[in-house]
Amino acid sequence: MMQMLTLTPKWVFVLFFFLIYLGVQQSKDRIVSPGKLSILPIIMIGFSVCSVYFAFGLTVGGYALWALGMLLSFVLNLKVLRMPAGVRFDPHNNTFHMPGSWAPLTLFMAFFVVKYFVNAALAMHALSAQDAAFVYGSSLTFGLLSGTFLARAWYANRNGHQNPLTAAPLAAAA
Repeated sequence: MMQMLTLTPKWVFVLFFFLIYLGVQQSKDRIVSPGKLSILPIIMIGFSVCSVYFAFGLTVGGYALWALGMLLSFVLNLKVLRMPAGVRFDPHNNTFHMPGSWAPLTLFMAFFVVKYFVNAALAMHALSAQDAAFVYGSSLTFGLLSGTFLARAWYANRNGHQNPLTAAPLAAAA
C-alpha cells in the first residue's frame, strides 16, 4: 500500500484535496444560477466517460453498463432518495436556493476512490482490463456515481421550480 501511495503522482493528491474543498463548499447553503446547476453533472459525466474509455477502451459492454448505471441512479433518486431536498427557486433573480448537503462530498470521495482503485489495479495487473467482471463492475460504478450528479441537478431544477420563493429574502445573502 505504501509503495502504491509513493508511486502516485503528486497531482492526484492535489485533486483529492480540491474535491474535499468542493465537497465542503457544497455543505453550505448557497444561491446558484441555472447554468451553475448544470456544470457539475456535465463535468462528472465527462470525467466518467473518459475514465471508462482510458481504462478499457471503446467496449460496448462497458458503455452499456455505464449507461445502465446512469439510468439506475437517476430512477433511484427520482423514486426513492429525492435529493437534494429543500431546493427553492427565486423567480425574481432566476436563481436556486440550495440547502447545504454533505452528499456531494460523499460522491466526490466515492468517485475518487473508485477511480484510484481502477487505475491502481490496472497498473499492477494490466490483465484486469480484459476481465469482464472488472470492466463491467467499474463501468457500472462510474455510471452510478456520475448519474447521481445528473439526477441531483435534475431533481433540484424540477423541485426548485415547484417550490418558488414568495419573497426575495435570499437576494441580500448573495
